[in-house]
Amino acid sequence: ERGFFERYGNALEQQADLIAQQHGLEGEEQEKTLNVLLRDLEGKKNEYVVQGALLHCSKGTCSRQTLMYRGKELESRPVQREAYTRIQVPEDREASINELIPACVEDCKGGLRDIRDGEVNIQGFGNCGDIVGKVALEDLLARAGLTDREAEVREAIEAGKGTCHCLMRLNESWENLALAGEYLTGYFDISPDLVEYERDRCSPSYLRFNGKEGINMMSMLFCSFGGGIITARESGQKLATVYLVKLWIGDIKEVAQWYLDHVTTYCHMTYEEVQAYGASTKAGRKSYECDLEGNLNGNTVVDDCSGFVWACLVHAGYFDESLRIFTSGEYLPGGAAAAKMEEAGFKWYNSSELTADELDTGDILVVNGHVEIFSHCNGDGKEVAWTWGEVYLKEPTEKNISKNSILRWYTGIWRLDNAQ
Repeated sequence: ERGFFERYGNALEQQADLIAQQHGLEGEEQEKTLNVLLRDLEGKKNEYVVQGALLHCSKGTCSRQTLMYRGKELESRPVQREAYTRIQVPEDREASINELIPACVEDCKGGLRDIRDGEVNIQGFGNCGDIVGKVALEDLLARAGLTDREAEVREAIEAGKGTCHCLMRLNESWENLALAGEYLTGYFDISPDLVEYERDRCSPSYLRFNGKEGINMMSMLFCSFGGGIITARESGQKLATVYLVKLWIGDIKEVAQWYLDHVTTYCHMTYEEVQAYGASTKAGRKSYECDLEGNLNGNTVVDDCSGFVWACLVHAGYFDESLRIFTSGEYLPGGAAAAKMEEAGFKWYNSSELTADELDTGDILVVNGHVEIFSHCNGDGKEVAWTWGEVYLKEPTEKNISKNSILRWYTGIWRLDNAQ
């Protein structure tokens, strides 16, 4: 970490100084902004920004402002909505990062100024902190080059859009720094024919999406109206968890179908025996050699609930086949599987932290004595889950547990939350 910032901190400082010279920013003010940015960059490095990433402007403020308009006070009380500060990217782009649309250097249309040209990428950040005192709106419009849109600006301010939205004037492109490398969070899902690399002798490359250079956590966009520097607070890639959950559910379904087709017992008991005598683990587990294509191929799986969940985790790549967890209690916090679950990107929630309506497909339900994977609740209010707590004829299968009883029955859940 130290070596990275020693090398590239200088590049950032040089670029910030250049911006200051180009746009007339005062040195002391620029230095304060730079210091904030440097502190905020640790751990982010050059993660690429995608649709919905949360942005920040060094001059944005939620404080009220009082302007003068035709001799009367005009108060600007911006409506604070997080959605306004998230970058919006055109949906028609082909290249994606984990099914999320990447932003590029040209995604810099912002505020009221660019609305006439269609959808904007950046709505605004409340009020512009560069406006101090009861400044005349007419003077601000002249400074922003928007004198022909006086009525439109006044109406937007009265509607709570904020002076930032109304007056911002963004550069024509985001500015990228030379970086140590590039990476994407989670899984790579980028078609080679859609992404190009550009390299030169002096600096590393930036990924290009649909022919345009991407932006990352160290990219900056300058507003020439208020002198603000816009950066990304987070890349938006943690939303790729949605994509990972889709993959996880797909892996569960594949394992469940294999169990239906090949596993004829529950702890050595056949379907008929389970129906006649009830499920029992007294006879121990029966092993089956798995020929499912993927991580499980050639491994042995067992015919009970913990064995089924283990098989799903191995098939999905979250467990190594050498870590054989065949006891449900080991999935509880402090158990043999807990550290590996966290390392794989799962997060533990106690049942007391959740309501039944907050359960998600793919959640692993755990109690000492049983473990299964939640699918949904059906129209009769019964839990439907992927499990091998006995021999089943379909997966996922309806359980004799009502929706309101699920969290009373289980100690907690593991949920895929790959934000780290």
